Amino acid sequence: HLHTDGVFLDPDENIISYMNHFNVEKAIITTINRTKYFNKKTDSNSGKSEGDNINNLMDNFKRLQPKGQLSHEDVIDLANKAPDRFYKFFWFNPKLDFKEDENYKILEDHLRKGFCGVKIHSAFNFIKFPKDIMKLISFIQEHDENIIFFIHSLPKTAFFNGILPRDIAKLARNYPNLRIMVGHAAYCMEYAVEVGMTLKNYFNVYF
Repeated sequence: HLHTDGVFLDPDENIISYMNHFNVEKAIITTINRTKYFNKKTDSNSGKSEGDNINNLMDNFKRLQPKGQLSHEDVIDLANKAPDRFYKFFWFNPKLDFKEDENYKILEDHLRKGFCGVKIHSAFNFIKFPKDIMKLISFIQEHDENIIFFIHSLPKTAFFNGILPRDIAKLARNYPNLRIMVGHAAYCMEYAVEVGMTLKNYFNVYF
């Protein structure tokens, strides 16, 4: 899977030339959280230790949260340039409960525009899995059982809400018609082994 922008691109490179260079015929494409990448502080960090920088990152992390669902116009624009190269996935934040109905209308509108998958990011959006995604799963299944559910996965840490492979397995059992993609399953060796051993027998899970 790819994002519409990222640190992996050279300054004179775009997504399509990047894919051509590495012989990638097709890719899942989704947006990025531009509040994370572009709202840079202008003040200097000189004199601060690495530990201070990490603490500041965690203290300010919630301020990086977008106020609503991320715009996916960049995904649409890119996919329109090469429609045979991309599968459009919508990065959905199910934690925006204060505008729940509006959020699902936004998602439904994008699904009607040809988005074929929905992504969640457990760490960045502080999602408790599976509690916070049950309405989303029901919505996906009722709208179209062919929609793919994409999980940006990582192990649980002291800083971030990760997702345990056993919880993904439970979701796969409860929704056997739901196709689940576990992104970043090779995050580290121990996590990759746990994912593989736990999920290898679920035919609706890809990692």
